[in-house]
Amino acid sequence: MESLAALVLENAKFAVDGAKIYALKIQTALSQSNFQEGIKIGLYFLQLLGINLPENPDMRDVEKGFEETKSLLAGGKIEDLLDLPEMTQPEPLAALLILSRLMGATSIANPNLMTLIALANVNLSIEYGNSILSAFAYATYGIVLCASVLDIELGYHFSQLALKLVERFNAREVKAKVLDAIGNHILPWKKHLKESRAMLLGLFLT
Repeated sequence: MESLAALVLENAKFAVDGAKIYALKIQTALSQSNFQEGIKIGLYFLQLLGINLPENPDMRDVEKGFEETKSLLAGGKIEDLLDLPEMTQPEPLAALLILSRLMGATSIANPNLMTLIALANVNLSIEYGNSILSAFAYATYGIVLCASVLDIELGYHFSQLALKLVERFNAREVKAKVLDAIGNHILPWKKHLKESRAMLLGLFLT
């Protein structure tokens, strides 16, 4: 597996194809409730792309991650992120695919790693531009801000950014995931329950 992945990644234009292979391997492991194996597969592929995330991060790793993202966001407005150019480089596109596939497993098996994944998603979008998966990245960052940092206002603003990006890209591939993330994990911190319910009902219309 390792030699095949290295061969695929020799030419950058094949990075996304390699990510699809690994995404399938991750999904296979997760479907068998083998969360740790799925996480290891994903982390290995990310290392090939130059993204090194600790398998078992502690709070110091999490704090460092927050600082890195905060530094990238410094001096700008959240609304400005909507106008970032479209992500076109294959490596960050491949990384976003794998990171998004790891989100569910790590939220159950490794919350600290889930936080670092959410931060890495946002960092990639800021550095390389927005993609369809960036909408999910901003939504999950909003979850982390609400639940871990208790910055409800900032988390809510990122959720609205995610919704606008879904609309801009007409991102049907991630719309349900974004609505689920916001309706279940962000809106309840900020709005009346009926608004969360309305958003979640919208899942059936996607």
